[in-house]
Amino acid sequence: MKITVVTVCYNAAETIRNTLESVASQNHADIEHIIIDGGSSDNTMRVVNQYGRHVARIISEPDKGLYDAMNKGWQLATGDYVGFLNADDFFADETCVEKIARRAQASKADIVFGDIQIVDPIDTDMVRRLYSAKDFHIELIEQGFAPPHPGQYIRRSLFEQYRGFDLQYPLASDFDLIARLLYVHKASFSHLAFPIIKMRHGGLSSKNLMANIRMFEEVHLSCKNNGIPTSRLTIMKRYFRKARQFLGAS
Repeated sequence: MKITVVTVCYNAAETIRNTLESVASQNHADIEHIIIDGGSSDNTMRVVNQYGRHVARIISEPDKGLYDAMNKGWQLATGDYVGFLNADDFFADETCVEKIARRAQASKADIVFGDIQIVDPIDTDMVRRLYSAKDFHIELIEQGFAPPHPGQYIRRSLFEQYRGFDLQYPLASDFDLIARLLYVHKASFSHLAFPIIKMRHGGLSSKNLMANIRMFEEVHLSCKNNGIPTSRLTIMKRYFRKARQFLGAS
């Protein structure tokens, strides 16, 4: 079972070493690590090149944003399943990819996803929030809730069949993809009931109020475009779920 891990980065020299080390330390025998850099102007590529024997492919060039870079990544992938490990995230321990592969092989599921821990950006041992999908069911997509994207490993053939990330959603294309796969196309899934990723707090969709509003509207538009019955009031429920996750981590 070959697993492709795609890391998209841009000026990530301060954090990407953790990401690279966490992939290099995995005990699974067949990992393909692909780096898609947006043309960094800092020392990102110097750090990446230090891990050359652990990295299968490296591209460094301008792109049209995060999801354009992710599309480049899965298009280069040769693994049976593809997941995305951001340049400020890392695997929870050295067994995570092996557990993903074993579950994928045993379950034959189209998508395997695990939980993630959102941690303090400085003290990564401090968990601020547990993003768990243990209670996930398809109808939750109508509320704008999806399994945590950094914890998703998707059969590569699904990317090829359903075109990957839709660039009309600059903040919510990951939601749109999983909504299409699970709700519209009825892809099968299996949940790993433990954290597989540690994710530093922050990110594109949580920088400020305006980003959250844009994210909200993109989720609503994705549901509308995909024929998923919902409303803005229904999607508001996702924020109550987030609040419970923060309380559960404290």
